[in-house]
Amino acid sequence: MKDIVILLDKCEARSNTVRLTITNINIDEHFDRVTFVLAETVHIGQEVSLKVNYVGFVNDKLRGLYQTTYTDLKGKLKMAAVSHCEPMEARRIVPCFDEPKYKAVWNVTIIHPNGTKAIANAMELSETTEPNGKWKVSRFRPTPILASYLVALFVSEFDYDETYTNRGVRFRLWSTPATRHKREFGLKVAITFMELFEEYFGIQDVTMKQDMVALPDFCAGAMENWGLITFRENFLLVYGRPNIVHTSQITVAHELAHQWFGNMVTLKDWNEVWLKEGFAKYFENTMLDNKIDNGLNLYGDLATMDFEKALEKDSFATSHPLCSSIETASEVYESFDDISYSKGSAIIAMTLKIVGEKKFKEGLNRVELCTKGLQILIFTLIYRCFGQLFCHV
Repeated sequence: MKDIVILLDKCEARSNTVRLTITNINIDEHFDRVTFVLAETVHIGQEVSLKVNYVGFVNDKLRGLYQTTYTDLKGKLKMAAVSHCEPMEARRIVPCFDEPKYKAVWNVTIIHPNGTKAIANAMELSETTEPNGKWKVSRFRPTPILASYLVALFVSEFDYDETYTNRGVRFRLWSTPATRHKREFGLKVAITFMELFEEYFGIQDVTMKQDMVALPDFCAGAMENWGLITFRENFLLVYGRPNIVHTSQITVAHELAHQWFGNMVTLKDWNEVWLKEGFAKYFENTMLDNKIDNGLNLYGDLATMDFEKALEKDSFATSHPLCSSIETASEVYESFDDISYSKGSAIIAMTLKIVGEKKFKEGLNRVELCTKGLQILIFTLIYRCFGQLFCHV
C-alpha cells in the first residue's frame, strides 16, 4: 500500500451487533486494491461495517500527506504538513474508496503539535489541548458529501488575513509570516469571484468558508479542495509583481469555479475529467472578460489562445476524445491535458453560442446538483447542436 500499513490484528468487521472474523488481507499492488477476507459468508444486501486501524507516513513527494519547508522571519527552517489527493492520492493518507464516484461525508479530527494551527475542508468545531500540553486536538464539522480526491488538511505555523463576502462566507488567505504583506490582492480577487459565481449559478456554496493556502512548493498551480484551496505561492501572492496579476486572477477564478463544477457536481470516473476542467476553464475566462474591470479584453485573448491550443493539440497523433477509455493510473494523470481543459472549454463555448447564454444559464440554474444531472444537460445541449458528431469529439 502507498505510504500506509494496515494493522490486521486491530481491524474489525461487524454486521449489526455480530462481530465478523477477518482472517487475512490481500493486497493488489497493481490496482492499489485491498481485500479483507472474512471467515463468515456475507450475503447480498447484508450491511457490514469495517473499522480499519493503520499507520500512515508523512512523505516528501508532494502528494498524499507531505511535508513542506520554509524559512521564518528569524531565518529558522520550519516545516508544515499539507495534503494533495488528486487524482488518486487520498489512499496514501487513509484507506478509502479512492474513486470520484464514491462520495462521502468526512468527519476529520487532527492531533497536531502545540504552537501549530490545523485546518481542513470544513469549518472548525473545537480545539482543545492535551493534558501534557504538547498536543492540540482540532475537530471539524462534517464535510459536504465529497469525493476523496477533494479531501484536504494543513498543519503549520502560517498565519492568515481574513475577510467575508456580502453573504457572510469567510475567506482566509494563509501564508508564511514573511509574506503577509502580499495577501490583499488574492483575498480581494477571491471575494469578487465567489460573489459572481454564486449570483451566476444561482446556487450558494454550502461550506460558508474558504481557506486559501499559499505553499512554497506544490506539484500543481493550485488545487480546488472544497473549502481549502491550495496554491503554489507565486500563483496567489502577487504584491509588487504586476506581470503575474492576470495569472493569479485566472488561477483563483478557475479553482473557485470548481467549487460548483467538480466539487458540488463530480465526475463519475476520470475519463470524464473534461466535464469539470472544461467548465472551470470556460468560466475563468468569461468571468474575467465580462465582470472584472481590468481594462483588457482578457477573455477575447485567452479564449482565442485556448481555442488555438485545442486545435493544435487535437491535430497531433496523441490526441484523444474528450471521453476516452482509461485503464491505468498513468492514463488518469495523462488525462489532465490541453484536450480536457482547452478543447473541453471550446466545446462548452460553442454550445453556449448556439443555444444562447440565457437558456444555457437557465439550464445550469435548474440542473439537478449531481453528476448525472449535469451530464444530461450538457450532453443534451451538445447533441442538439452537433448531433451524432459528438460521438467522435
